[in-house]
Parts: sequence; structure tokens; C-alpha cells
Amino acid sequence: MRSHLSILILIFWGGWLSAEPLRIRKGDSIIILGNTFAERMQLFGYFEVFLHTRFPDHNLRVRNMGWSADEVDQRIRPQGFPKLSAELKEHRADLLFLCFGFNESFQGAIGLDHYKAELGNFLKKLQAQKFNGESAPRIVLVSPIPFEKLDKGSSNSDEGNRRIQLYSTASETVAQEHGVRFLDLFKPILERASNISDRKITINGVHLNEYGDWVVSQLMARGLGLWRDDLSLPTARPPDEKFRRAVYEKNHHYFTWWHPPNASYIHGGRNKTRGAMHLANEREQRKLLIESSERELWAMEKPKLSEVWGAEPVEGKPVWFPTPASRDIPGVAKGQEAQWEVESDGPSDKHLRTPQEQLAMFKVADGYEVNLFASEQSFPIANPFAIRFDAKGRLWVGNSPTWPHSLPGQQPRDSLVILEDKDRDGVADKHSVFLDKMKLIHGFELADDGAFVAQVPNLILAKDKTGNGKADWVQTVLHGFGAEDAEHAMNNFRWSPGGSLHFSQGIFYHTQIETPYGPRRVRDAAVFRYTPNEHRLEIPVSHALWNPYGKVFDHWGRGILLDASAGQYYPMDVISTPFIYPKQKTRTNHLSFAPGGSIAAGCEFVRNRHFPQEVQGRFVVNHCEGDVGTHWYELETKGSVYEAKRHEPLATCTDKNFRPVAMAWGPDGALYIADFYTHIFENVNFSKRHPGRDREHGRIWRISRKGAAPLAAPAIEGQTILGLLDLLKNHENYTRDLVRAELRGREKELVISALEKWSDDLNTADPNYAHHLVEALWIYQGQGVIKNELLLRVLEAKQAEARLAATQILRSWQHHIEGSVELLRARIHDEDSRVRLHAVLAIGDSRSSQARTVLLEVKEHVMDSGLEYALNQTVKYLDKSVEDQLAAVTALFDQIDRGENRAAATAAVRATDRAAWPTDRIAPLAQKVIAYLNSASNASHESREFLESFAFGRDLAGMLPGSIGADMNKVLDDFGAKTFLIKTIPGQLRYDHTRVLVSAGTAVQLIFENNDLMPHNLVVVKPGAIEEIGAAADLMAADVKARAKGYIPASKKVLWSTNLLQPKGRHELKLMAPAEPGEYPFVCTYPGHWRAMRGKLVVVARRN
Repeated sequence: MRSHLSILILIFWGGWLSAEPLRIRKGDSIIILGNTFAERMQLFGYFEVFLHTRFPDHNLRVRNMGWSADEVDQRIRPQGFPKLSAELKEHRADLLFLCFGFNESFQGAIGLDHYKAELGNFLKKLQAQKFNGESAPRIVLVSPIPFEKLDKGSSNSDEGNRRIQLYSTASETVAQEHGVRFLDLFKPILERASNISDRKITINGVHLNEYGDWVVSQLMARGLGLWRDDLSLPTARPPDEKFRRAVYEKNHHYFTWWHPPNASYIHGGRNKTRGAMHLANEREQRKLLIESSERELWAMEKPKLSEVWGAEPVEGKPVWFPTPASRDIPGVAKGQEAQWEVESDGPSDKHLRTPQEQLAMFKVADGYEVNLFASEQSFPIANPFAIRFDAKGRLWVGNSPTWPHSLPGQQPRDSLVILEDKDRDGVADKHSVFLDKMKLIHGFELADDGAFVAQVPNLILAKDKTGNGKADWVQTVLHGFGAEDAEHAMNNFRWSPGGSLHFSQGIFYHTQIETPYGPRRVRDAAVFRYTPNEHRLEIPVSHALWNPYGKVFDHWGRGILLDASAGQYYPMDVISTPFIYPKQKTRTNHLSFAPGGSIAAGCEFVRNRHFPQEVQGRFVVNHCEGDVGTHWYELETKGSVYEAKRHEPLATCTDKNFRPVAMAWGPDGALYIADFYTHIFENVNFSKRHPGRDREHGRIWRISRKGAAPLAAPAIEGQTILGLLDLLKNHENYTRDLVRAELRGREKELVISALEKWSDDLNTADPNYAHHLVEALWIYQGQGVIKNELLLRVLEAKQAEARLAATQILRSWQHHIEGSVELLRARIHDEDSRVRLHAVLAIGDSRSSQARTVLLEVKEHVMDSGLEYALNQTVKYLDKSVEDQLAAVTALFDQIDRGENRAAATAAVRATDRAAWPTDRIAPLAQKVIAYLNSASNASHESREFLESFAFGRDLAGMLPGSIGADMNKVLDDFGAKTFLIKTIPGQLRYDHTRVLVSAGTAVQLIFENNDLMPHNLVVVKPGAIEEIGAAADLMAADVKARAKGYIPASKKVLWSTNLLQPKGRHELKLMAPAEPGEYPFVCTYPGHWRAMRGKLVVVARRN
């Protein structure tokens, strides 16, 4: 740690240490506003601890009002949420920390003018207020922090940091214009990264981990002039965490009050319903908890300044875990505290029965039987919301007795419990508590050594690092999910075959999540797709659903989604259309294949040898309200949608407390049902404190085939990789799900090597051969590896289901694959409507200017309701995208015209489709570009501004008519440039600069940047050698060592070459131009690329 500290001190020895200290006054009310950087500060608390320690007698009031993905003009809140000005007035704000610019930076140069204007207006409005009743607030504008380079799964840090630098500089300019303090974290953290590289400060390249907050809080203290070496240096001793824990508990009480679950019942449209009873009073009691916690903080002995940071923190052991213990609420008389049950809210009869009594009330289909697997009698099970089996055959149960709303002053007791059936008799006989004292666990999914767990508005990852069956490592990985109604909270987590985690939310919700790839926003019902190894979150479904509370993928990866409240079941693929936020939604009941009427939760397909052949393929679904029970349907494909034939229920129960909310197939082949077990279940029409709600009971039921032996559990844990791959041939979907999860946790290189061998050794005569190839594609997808050759083979499979699965994957991989638009065009004309559906969806994600034309070709074939809907939505998306691009290009042209943000604006406009460039502005802008180039000094000819402008000049010249364009090219030639910037055009297999003119025998530098999602290089060859070198490069595709050679043929006709650049890579190629004038081709020699991806190095005689 000492070495790290000394470097930090050197970094800040300049202007920072001489900065005028920020004024902190006694009794200051300090508000932290902004994005996820701000919000995560409350998880760690180092900066707040420092403030209390530095000013121990000031009785500071600190409120963290950070909200994930907030932007200056995009602060999405639930309906009826208080206005910011009212909140700041209530808090009597004296000092504001504003953390903006990160999410805005994804707009690049296009959005810079807008950001500066909105930020300026925001500051002006704040400065015009006297929130404390006496004076305008003091303001500190905090810069966004830079991207951190990670070993894997990181977004493009170099490109991202160029954007962030633009917005950090803009923030500083606006701060100076409005006379507010600017705290620059971008430069020092970027400098720190070049000096300290042995420990990462973020969880995903952009969001600080505990160590990162430990580091950055020190930088903040120094940057504000509040901490100098003469005050104290941190000790290496482990800190006393009592005070930091107390800071967290105060912040926890505030966050639960300010950003509560069930916000619709507090602020929104449901605040007059019975479901809102008592919440206003409980909020007042939460305020008392905040005030009491704060007074305790003031009274506590503060750490010494040297102890604020102490030794470096241990990652995964955050101060926020677990939740605060139960405590009395000061100022509330005995008996007046908020209660779990209020007798006056309704009848207190819970209609409870023992599990044995309830078992006698079951009715199951002929040939099946039900038994009690586990209950509250023997295990800590209460109100189970979700269940999942792991590779060891253990059943994980997510309990939520805190549902539907936590109680002020009471520690929540939601938990994850692991049940084991050691003697395999169908009855649990052992348990362990993996995670407890959590709040509102609506859903979870197993992950390596642990689980992702819903903790609205956050998603956490909990792991067992020591192998003792208990979570001992936790981390908050995503923030910002909606929290308007507990019934509709993020739920029903399930891994897709391709290795992404899918989960849902319902109506009323306003979600905005900050990610390394930009903010993700959605309103109302949605399905999320999270790919942990890439830290990528997407929203594949934004649809007019009420409460999607169940999803499942079939044997070929097609999805079905339940709309619980409506009792309708949808083909999830049909409604997975691209959209632009905020999307206007309308109900599509005609796409549903269920009659509706019964609230549905949890679903599966029967693909299980324990059940008889005649029920294989049936769709099984729970009804937890209405026609309560476990029901099943025969599904028939009708084009791209389904028709359903309903059978007699698999299981029903006359106990009114029976609430089947989740299901899972066990390794023995039985179907396990989670029974929430309560009389009062609904959230809106009954008080959350209704005495008829039960919080102590829960059951797990097991449905099996009568007289049939249980299946033998496959050996997954400890299995070899090849052994695991062979298990992908298993009949049971759930076995293959577990195998894929296990393979995602194995070493990538070993998995890929074994997978290649396994795929090659498959028996082509096997009737399941096509499915085995699809399984191989899913494994590649889960490992983050693009396998073009295999995908192309499966796209041409005879079996339509294999082609549709491959087309699904093509949608994800298309930006990495040469000729993807033509591949999709072929799928648009496939004989199977399901394949055509997935081609329509994939075209929506294409960046090609041909997308709309190709898309509409689907109308040459028979259409059905699913295809019609997908086509309509995708056309709307593409048209809106074109409209938005035209507006963006116009804004960029305006900036270049004014000479503002020249480098960034020029790069941004050159990355757009030239068809969107306004033709009436080409000639005037060309004159402006030439004028700038003429005015630039020789010393600036290697600057990014000059290089981008020079390349832009070539682009404009190519768009000018005949002789005018030729004359402009002649002017550009006359500059005698020696440094050239050449970039790839994403998705087009083209260089953006295809003619480079240099003088013979002069030193030249080619800066090659790969902006595409495929690997590329740049190879200069002798005149006339392009065909020979290209053919040799194609032959290298069969050489396993060729990638290491960069696919550059060993030939004397290759003159110079860059490395093979991965996406976002950069290479500076320095060369001496040939003495012999002529045209020297340059090409990309990645196999197949050379035919389209080429240019010319034009060497002319040196001028005297």
C-alpha cells in the first residue's frame, strides 16, 4: 500500500495540493447528486467518513441522491416522485456535489453542445435558489472518471476515454463560466492507471469497486484541498470499521426512504389503494431512523485522519453487508411502531394447514403422484419465490417473508436456502443457509460459486469463496432497476442457451441502468439480457405486458414469456424487436396463445424421460390466482406463433393458501413446485400489513410419475470437458442447461480446444446431429468466441429448427461476420416462417444502409400475425434511426462549420453513413476544411485534428462533382502530408481512406485504427501482387498457427504490415516510401477480406 500511496502523492503534488480548500461549514447539508458514480459512494462511505473525521464538530448532514444512469437532463423517476428543487429545499441544501458527464459522453461530439447548454441551465437554476433559506448553494462539479482497461470483458477504453475527456473538458468550461468549483478526477485517475497497474479499481471498467472508492475518495479529499500530508498520512493498519458501518446504516435508512420499493403506492397512481395503507406513516418512522442514525454519528468518536483509509480493503467484503440489524425507532411510543400485521386491516384468519393436511387436498393427473419435498416444519422456508437446482443436485430456494414491503426498524430476513436429498428418496433431509438478512428476493439465478440475486433496485452477485456453503463474497453489479411495485419487480431469472442471463420487470416501472456500453432505459414491462463476462446489459423485449413472470427456452432456443397478471403466454421471439426509448406500447393479445384469466408464474417444457412419451414437449405453467394449479398444454406451431391445446391439470389443490409461483425440473426427473403458501397474496387490493398475509410458511412439492424409477443424476461437477460436451447430447433440457453453466466456468482455451475436437468427431448420421452443432454454437457464444464456419454450416442445415437457432445467433454475431446482410437476405427468403421471423429481427440490428430494403423482401412470402408484428416494429425502428441520424449529422456539420470540437466532430461524422450527409452542405464545408488545413501549422500535421480533417477532406472531395472533386484532391495532394490516419468502416469491409499519396523516398507514418467488430490488418504489397498475396492469405485459414502470424503471408512481395488488430486496436506503421513511383496496393489479409478491403499507396516523384 505504501508504494501506491507514494505514487498517489506524486500525482497530486502539483496544483491540487495548492488548491484553495473547499469551504465546509458547521451544520452543512451536503447533497451528492448524479449518476452511478455518485450512487455507489454510499456503498463504501470512505469520502463521507473523511468529511466527518476532518470536521468532527461540524455535525454534517450528508444525503446521497445519486441515481443510476442519471444525466443532467435525463433524471428518470417514478410517477409522482418529488421534484428535485422540492427535495433540495426539504434537505436545506448548502453544498452540492454534481456528478455528470459519463452517460452523456456516449453521444460523443454529437451531443456536446447539448450537454454544455443543459449543464449551464442546470447550474443557473440551482444558483438561483436558496434551498437553505439564506443563500445559494455552493457547488462542486465532479468530472466523470475514465474507463479502466480490464483483462477481459471491457469496453473500448481508448475510444471511451476520448469521449469522456471531451465531456470532462466541457464540464470544466461550464463550471468556470458559472463560477462553480470543478473537481477533475479524469486526469489524475488516468495518470494513476499508467503508474499503478497491479490492482483494478473498477468492477467493469467504469464502476468503482471497494478498493477503487478507497483510492478515489483520497483523490477527492486532496483535489478539494481538504487533505494534505501535514494533516496525516493513512496508516497501514486495518481500520476500525464501526464508524464507516454507522455511516452506511444511516445511508441505508435514507436510501430506503428516498428510493423505496413500492414507489407507486407512495408517490404514484396506486397511493390511494388499500395497498398503500400505512406506508405514509412508515415513511415518517423511516425519517426518524435517519435522524437518529445521524445524531449517533455526530456523537460517535471519529477515527483519526490517519485511520480513515487504513489498509487497502479486501474486495467482496463490503461494509454494507449484511443489512442493518433491527432497532427501536426513537420518538415512537411503545405499541405505535410499524407492525407486520394490523388487525383492523381485515380478518386475521390465515387459513393455515399443516403440510400433511394440504397434501391430502391435492389432485394430480392419472399416472402421477405428489409428495412433500420440504416445508417450514423442518427447514427455514417461508414464502419461496424462486427455486433452482445446481449441478450437485441441490435445490436452492429463494425465500421472501419480507414481501411485499420491509418494515422500518426491522432487519429483513429474506434468504437463499440450499436443500439436499442425500438419500435420494424424494424428500429433503439437509439444508444450509447460503445468504440471509436480505430484502425482497424476487428472483435469483445460479452462477459460478454462488448466485445473482435481485435486491431491487440493484442486482448483486454473492459467492461462496471458501466452500462452506455460505456466501462470503458479495458485490453490487447493476443499479437502477425500477422499484414501483413489488409484484412487478425484477424476477424469473434464467440463463439462455447462449450464456446470457434473462430476467423481467412489469408495468409502472422506470428503469435506467448505467453500463460500460452506455445507459439502458426502459419504461414499464421488459425483459433484460445480461452477459456477465462482457458486463453487457441489453433490453431485448419492451412490450405492452402487465407483469411478465415466467420465461423458458425450448430445445432450439425459442423463448416463451408469461404475462402473469393477464394470464397470457407470448412467443418471446416475436416481441423481441429493437426499439428506441421511450417506446409507445399497445397490447397485442392476438399474439398470445393462452385464453387469459388466471395469473401465471413459472413455466417449463416437458423434455424428461421420467415422464411418458405422450407428454414430451408439453408446456407446463403454474396458475397462482384464479384457476390455481399446475397446468399443461400441447403446443402447435402456426407459422411464427403458437396454438395451444389445454389438457386436464397436472396438479391442483383445494387449499386456498396454495400459491404455486415457480417450478424446476430435478435431477431425478420430477417436477418441483414452489408454494408461496399464503391466503392474502395480491399487493394492490389488500394492505401490506393485512393480518391474512402469512410470513412463516412455505412448501416445496414434488410431482413424479407413479411407479417410474427416478432418473440417475448425471455427473457434472468434476467431469472432464469432453465428458461435459457429451452430456450436451442428453435428452433433458435442464441437464444441458447445467452443463453449459459448468462449461462457462471452465478455462476458455481448454473448452474451445475440446469443443473443436468434439464437433469434428460428431456422427453426421446421428438424427440429432444438427442439434449437437447448435449446442456447439451455444457453447462458443457462451465463451464469447465467434465461429463463422460452423455458423455458416448450420445456417444451411436441412432442419428448419437448426436454421432458426443459427439465425438467432447470426443476429448477435452479424457485426463480426463478412457479408452478414446477404446472409440475412437469404434467411428472409427461407421456406420456414420461423427462420424468416428471426431474420427480420436480426435485420433490425444491422447497421447496413440496405437494411430496410432487405427487410421488406419478407413480404414476398406468406405473412402471419407474428411476422406482421415484427416487421411493423422493425420498420418503425429503422425509420426512427434514420431520422435520428440525419439530425445528428446536421449537428456535427454545424460544429465543424463553427470550428468547434473539430477532431471529435469530424471523426463522428466520418463514422456515419454518407447517405445521411446533407448534399447541399458538402461544397461549403469542403471550403471550410481546406481553409482550416491551410491555416494549420506544420507542427500540427500529426495532430488528431489535422489527420481527421485531412481524411474528411478526401471524403468530401469524393462527393463533389467531377472536376471540382479532382481539384480538391489536387489541393490535398499539395499539402505533402506524411502522416495519414486510416480507419475501418464498421460492418462494410472497407478502409475509410483508400488513396494515400506520398513522395518517393520520404518517411511516412500510417496510423491504422480498427473501428470494426472483426479483426483486420493493413498490408502494403508490391505493385501487381494483390491477387497473389490475397490467395496466399486465404490458404492460411487452414493453418492453426496463422492467427499468431497475423494472417500475413511469408512473401517478399509483402513490403510492410501492421499487426492483426482486434476491435478498437491501433497500430502506427512507420515506413520509408519506395524510391520507385507507382501504385502500391494495401489490403487486409484476414482470410476473405482482401477482395473488398483494399486501397493504394500512390508514390509520386519527389518534388524539387
